Amino acid sequence: MFEALFKTLPLPVRHFSADLQGVNGHTGRGRIKFSTLSNGRGRLRISLKGIAGKRAEFVPGDGDPITVKLADGGARLNVTLQNENFLFGTGENTAVEIRQNGETILSGVLLVK
Repeated sequence: MFEALFKTLPLPVRHFSADLQGVNGHTGRGRIKFSTLSNGRGRLRISLKGIAGKRAEFVPGDGDPITVKLADGGARLNVTLQNENFLFGTGENTAVEIRQNGETILSGVLLVK
């Protein structure tokens, strides 16, 4: 009952951003931008540079990973999300990571912008 009511309430528009730095000897870098939208969806923008391989995973805190395809050592991904579990579990001070083969290669923290 409360879940149905909660879904009808508009979410405030919030903007978060994280600068990603290489960890564990990796030298890549990147930026994550995440915005909640008034219609209850979210917009995610991922920009990565200096990463070898064909795929990586974006992991928001304890959320589900999102696969990012890489080309020429980097990636740009813009996507509108409808997964409420992702949206409501992500906010200020959420740790975000880029992983390859289960290993964290870039990390950062979402901050309000």
